[in-house]
Amino acid sequence: MLLDRQEFRRLSLTQSFRWRDPGQKKLADALRAGQPATLPVLNHAAGPVGVDVVLSLYWKPLWELGAEVLPLAFQSFKGGHEEAAATLVLNHVARNIFSLDATYLNDALTALAISDRDVLRQIEPDLQAITDLLHEGGKSGIRAGYIRVCELIEAISPRRLRKPHHSHTGRLAQIRERLSFPGRPVPGLTTHQAKGAEWDAVGIKLSDDDRDRLIHGLSVDSDTDRKLYVACTRARVRTVEVLP
Repeated sequence: MLLDRQEFRRLSLTQSFRWRDPGQKKLADALRAGQPATLPVLNHAAGPVGVDVVLSLYWKPLWELGAEVLPLAFQSFKGGHEEAAATLVLNHVARNIFSLDATYLNDALTALAISDRDVLRQIEPDLQAITDLLHEGGKSGIRAGYIRVCELIEAISPRRLRKPHHSHTGRLAQIRERLSFPGRPVPGLTTHQAKGAEWDAVGIKLSDDDRDRLIHGLSVDSDTDRKLYVACTRARVRTVEVLP
């Protein structure tokens, strides 16, 4: 072989360079072996200080954590025009805070029949005006913001949004809650979106069932257990359970 002819010295790789803390490697080894595991708990009443991201198997629990966490989607995208329009607002906020796109931005553009992504740049002032309404206008600002969203979509899309209703304005209310948070929220993602990514510190929102699965040991044959394994092994330094 070429390496042999050049007399390069070979060294066996016996340790992963991924883990920066032995406790995180120990957790990953235990999970792979199906051994019981528990996570240290972070009660984030004062905000999830010290974590870079919060993960959950589903989107809804992330929104239930409160203003300290800004999920990058409302739910698995269903294709509704109102959801798509709210996703444009969510994307604007996420870009400003994290420099990250909303997870279903492309789906939202497709649902609104917008093929030119440059439209996003063109409507930034409009989206900022809507964001300002949400931030400063209280509950009345949510309705006013939704009306502005309707007007914006009418200007850039052949789609039309339905009249204000709590089922449509509720997404803007969720965004408004995050805008009212005095600090910098952390992004929220599902384990599916987090697969393959890494952070130094990861918070996880566990359900009672998730916690029981960890306590009794994960099985490679369970899809839910595999998702939990992904969530618990995204951190280089530490993984914690985040409580409301």
